[in-house]
Amino acid sequence: MHEVLDHDARLAHFLAELAPEGRSELLHLLSCPVCRGAARESLEDESAEGEPDVAYDRVFAEVEARSAGLVKQMAEQSAEVQRLLDTLLGSPAAQQMALAGSREFGDLRLADLLLSASWSAQPEDPQRAEGLARLGLRIAEQPFAQRQAGRVEEVKARGLILLGNARRLQGDLLEADER
Repeated sequence: MHEVLDHDARLAHFLAELAPEGRSELLHLLSCPVCRGAARESLEDESAEGEPDVAYDRVFAEVEARSAGLVKQMAEQSAEVQRLLDTLLGSPAAQQMALAGSREFGDLRLADLLLSASWSAQPEDPQRAEGLARLGLRIAEQPFAQRQAGRVEEVKARGLILLGNARRLQGDLLEADER
């Protein structure tokens, strides 16, 4: 029989144990979809190699102990994804789809950034929103590891929703419904 977890007590304990300098990094991690996804993938990779049922207290202690390294790693990964985004969007429009389909740009965090930008562009600029959603979808169409299948499907679903809404905003209701 599974033990009933007192989430409030565990959260209070975790936050009480969290170093003051780790609080701003934790707030960023919780609010940034790119960093949250990178942290989840990193932790899932490690937990897949470890024990199946790990006590939360031990996990929290390990995360806190490694938070400086994790924050540095996330900052490096964010910088790399931003570089890819800048390169992709700085390329001629005619080449962007081909680049988004290349292995160099096969990063789901990049797709997340493109989809966030697509969401931000709606409803003011539905054509730009459509283009950004298409680029995000193109990235998600690449082959990814089986362990990322759920994440890939989530990116595709968000991309299709954003693409459909962009088409709806442009008056193409048939295409919007199709998406």
